[in-house]
Amino acid sequence: MNDLNDLMVKAQELKGKFEESQKNAENVQVTGESGGGLVKVRMNGKYQVERVGLEKSVLTEELTVVEDLIAAAVNSASGKVEQEKKELLGNAMGGINLPDGFKFPF
Repeated sequence: MNDLNDLMVKAQELKGKFEESQKNAENVQVTGESGGGLVKVRMNGKYQVERVGLEKSVLTEELTVVEDLIAAAVNSASGKVEQEKKELLGNAMGGINLPDGFKFPF
């Protein structure tokens, strides 16, 4: 019976660490770039774009090129947020690598 109690205590501790890491992950700030830094997008851990920066030289390009550069920078930032969150949550889980899209069951 003690083993079961110990397991439940450890599960609650793990849950607390995981929830704290989730909150910390929301505070992540990353910058995605495209076009060799011509377009920069700052995104937070909630996948919200906070800022888009364009070099003046981009404004002389065709609209479709600018749109593609912005999309690529957003995708770059999104990937960085995902990686940062995965690392933070993995550390909380004691280095256990979680599969992509894994949702904690508690």
